[in-house]
Amino acid sequence: MDHHAKTAIAIIATLVIAVGAEILLISRSNGGKAEKPAERGKEKSKTETVFFQSDRISEIKADVSSCDLKFSQWDESRIELSITSDRKQNDRPYAVLKDNAVVIAEDRQEHTMLDRTEIDIKVPRTMPIEINNFFVSVKTTSGAVSVSGFTCGVFDVKTAGGKIVFDACSFTALSLASETGMIVCGDTDAKSAHIAAEKGRISYSGSCDYIDAASQKGGVNFSAKTMMKEASFSCESGSVNIALPENDGYLLEYAAPDGKVKDAFTNTDAKGSGSVRYKNGAASLKIKTESGNINITRFPSSVR
Repeated sequence: MDHHAKTAIAIIATLVIAVGAEILLISRSNGGKAEKPAERGKEKSKTETVFFQSDRISEIKADVSSCDLKFSQWDESRIELSITSDRKQNDRPYAVLKDNAVVIAEDRQEHTMLDRTEIDIKVPRTMPIEINNFFVSVKTTSGAVSVSGFTCGVFDVKTAGGKIVFDACSFTALSLASETGMIVCGDTDAKSAHIAAEKGRISYSGSCDYIDAASQKGGVNFSAKTMMKEASFSCESGSVNIALPENDGYLLEYAAPDGKVKDAFTNTDAKGSGSVRYKNGAASLKIKTESGNINITRFPSSVR
């Protein structure tokens, strides 16, 4: 073999080795990415805004997962939703008009708690229909539900895990349920209210004609601006603290097997179960706790 042939063979061998090394490097690089499947398909957070304007809309229905929802009212004539999420497009919540309802839903394929999704819903203060005939229902697996300065007929929230907060609101009927998470209602008025928390404290201030509040693990705080007609408060683990304004009277039925019962209106200081009447006993007040105390105090504005 002459000198030129040897040189050609050496060059070819060098090229083969170089190409092989590059292929190996690419293979290792791709393999590194394959070890981190969570990075694939990750989206940048983006906001989509949709609006609805129709004389026949009388309801909003939301059924979503792992999502924070915020409700408020504004002076515009349309219902507007801003959906911010870092989910993939097919997993993002969406809103459609179905019959007389704005429906917020999702067709989610991948479920993870790592994504961040928020929906901001604005509803007109005045609508073609009577505002008390407008209904809102929310169902979510996790995430906070926040409602501020909102008035409508019925507002219903059910969440498997997340905080529920209402502030400066008014309803004909209010129904709130949380499996894990506290429920806070400030300056909220409702003709009737049903509130249930499995693991979390319930705090309510405002006015109700009828209220039923139950917490399995937590406690109940209730401050009434006006006297109720009928009220029931209960918890398995925790105390029940009730602040009432001066009133025409009530009949209190109480049960606190492992705690004390104190009533500032009747000067009751007792243990266990029993009943006591204040003035004419017109209102019905039932309070029980399996492990905790019962305290009835005068609402600050009624203190003389």
